[in-house]
Amino acid sequence: METCRQAALCACAVSLAYGILSHLLPTERFAKQLRLILTLLLLIALIQPFLHQDVSLPALAIQEDSQSAYTQQYTQALTRQTEAHLADTLLEQLEAAGVACQKVQVEIHIDQQGGIDIREVRLQCADFQAAVTQLHRTLGADITITEVDVW
Repeated sequence: METCRQAALCACAVSLAYGILSHLLPTERFAKQLRLILTLLLLIALIQPFLHQDVSLPALAIQEDSQSAYTQQYTQALTRQTEAHLADTLLEQLEAAGVACQKVQVEIHIDQQGGIDIREVRLQCADFQAAVTQLHRTLGADITITEVDVW
């Protein structure tokens, strides 16, 4: 008896939904699609209590490992690209200040909020002290600047 009652309740709910949606349609063009969708829902609603099975769709499980691996790859690529752009910018700035450097390498850290911390700047320059003075003016005195002879 309970099964018949559930089937009747489902049929009433789908019929009520069909009546409401058919009056809300902006044009008759969508009437056939609506009728097809609601007919399928009505059939599923009527059959489901008799099958005594759950007809719910399985949840999509996103694997944490693959998501974190993609996030980690993205963060590494972003870090490398940002380091390269920052190194190019600092090299241009040093050249504009009259300090000749052959190579500048920057090591940064990007935190969860997107903030960038410069950890270390490595230089290959003819006048290392002038480069350090210029970079400390630009980046601040707390930045570690290291001289590298051979890359």
